[in-house]
Amino acid sequence: MALRTLAMLLVLATTLQAAPQDDRTADREAIRAHIDSIFQAFINKDAAKLRATHHQNWLGYLEGSRTMIRGVGGYMDNVYVDPASAYGMKSYKMREFDMIFKGDAAFVCRDSASEGRAGGEIKQRGSKSIGTAESVRDCQRARGAARRVCGENRSAEG
Repeated sequence: MALRTLAMLLVLATTLQAAPQDDRTADREAIRAHIDSIFQAFINKDAAKLRATHHQNWLGYLEGSRTMIRGVGGYMDNVYVDPASAYGMKSYKMREFDMIFKGDAAFVCRDSASEGRAGGEIKQRGSKSIGTAESVRDCQRARGAARRVCGENRSAEG
């Protein structure tokens, strides 16, 4: 009986931590719009916009990276956005998107599908990512609701 009570308390504690957070609808919408703007920067092959959407201390892995990438410069060195090239993302669809907040920081998970030109043909692929968004309220004060991705880990599927 004591073991059952302990198990019930553990389930209750876990459930309380997973309970809905305060209403962060505006933050959720702004972060989703920010992530969408990153995809648009890839589609438009806009390196300046892509750089602006990422924190100077960005940290993470991109698909195919074998070592950790540090800083927005490292990020930009590992993505391809040549405006003169026929290669690149043409469209995307967000299959799944959600986030949780801890104070003013957001932990964001997404699953997307994209279509792009590679090797003279159109290819479809999927990408899953987890990442963090910079302090939400600090960003609003400092940059008029702009947000930057601070870190990300991305995996690709064929």
